[in-house]
Amino acid sequence: MALVRISKQLLQDVERTVNSIKNKTLETVVEPKNPTKNPVYTDKCVERALEAAWGDHAHLKDVVPQNWMTKIGRVDITITPVIPEFQVAKTVLFPPKTEIKYGDYVEVRLPELAAPDGMITEYRAYFKERAETAKKFETIGKQIATFLKSCKSLNDALKKYPEVALYVPQAYLDIITEVRTREAREKEEAVAEPEIDKELITSMGVLGSLQG
Repeated sequence: MALVRISKQLLQDVERTVNSIKNKTLETVVEPKNPTKNPVYTDKCVERALEAAWGDHAHLKDVVPQNWMTKIGRVDITITPVIPEFQVAKTVLFPPKTEIKYGDYVEVRLPELAAPDGMITEYRAYFKERAETAKKFETIGKQIATFLKSCKSLNDALKKYPEVALYVPQAYLDIITEVRTREAREKEEAVAEPEIDKELITSMGVLGSLQG
């Protein structure tokens, strides 16, 4: 069996593998449906956009002649900091002299509190799940690095915790070609191991590998 030492390059390659599995796992987090798929959301957002556009002059909304107003065919809305920009294709009358982008649409940024009920909840849940997943992989990366550094070699690490192979690039595993039975393994002096969450590391690694 070829001996694979715990080198700086190995640690960097393992870190890249952890990040790759993390990214694949993040792709499985279901993003909320585009707000434009829900007319209740879009109508309310346009209403709030108009309120923001008129501001302190809202009392003039029903007084100013329509031919003085700015006719818009599309409203691009961003609800900061939670919901990215989405487009609402709808003919709307904005206040006179409203800035039009490329003669076609206006851009409006609304505060989180202006979002319709339920809309923010969906996005908060989405971003929370992504943040929690990213945090898990941050923990995994640190624990695996600590574990590998405590081992004499990759061979030693795989004996102590075979599932760590989920995060080791195949090229390193290919070097270790000989399979020894447990009875034939040499007795090695026990080395104090750092405490790591093996259940978390294994489950997330298996999940990530299933994503392709």
